[in-house]
Amino acid sequence: MGTIDALSGNTAQKAASTNNSKTSAVETKTNKPKEESAYIKESAANEKRVTYSKPDMSKINSLRAAQNKNMNAFKAMVEKLLTKQGQLASFNGIDLSSEKGMLRLKSLIEGGMPVDQETIDTARAAIAEDGEFGVEKTSERLFQFAVAASGGDKANMEKMRAAIEKGFAQAKSAWGGDLPEICNKTYEATMKKLDEWSKSQE
Repeated sequence: MGTIDALSGNTAQKAASTNNSKTSAVETKTNKPKEESAYIKESAANEKRVTYSKPDMSKINSLRAAQNKNMNAFKAMVEKLLTKQGQLASFNGIDLSSEKGMLRLKSLIEGGMPVDQETIDTARAAIAEDGEFGVEKTSERLFQFAVAASGGDKANMEKMRAAIEKGFAQAKSAWGGDLPEICNKTYEATMKKLDEWSKSQE
């Protein structure tokens, strides 16, 4: 009788163990699809978060147009500023900013050419080293405007450099030939300032 009870007990334990294993297997199978489903839902949610909207081309074109307008305005300003500087430095076709030009003027005055000395003195003061249209102040104005218009962005600064080159070429063309020496010096000084600024941004 004791043996039968023991066998019955063992059989019951085995049956319980088998049932537990089956239950675990069922739970594992049941849980797996839920985990996979949750992962798929989470992945789908992440995919939705990184979806990009179509660019607004009208806004992009508007920004490009505004940038081009600013660039053209800057080129016009460069041309106007250098032309004004050239006009101040020129007297009857004589370059007052160059030593050669001043020697020529002196020779003409000694030869009896009537000259308004006050006009010459005023022009010479304007294009002097510390003058309002001297190399330093004019190049600094061009440089500061270029930095402001570029927004301090190095890539944009290259565009401003190109605008200065074109503005200088336009001023030269409007002048009908070589600009007075001071204009060339101003151009070189401006480019030097741009180079130094670019190096400081590295």
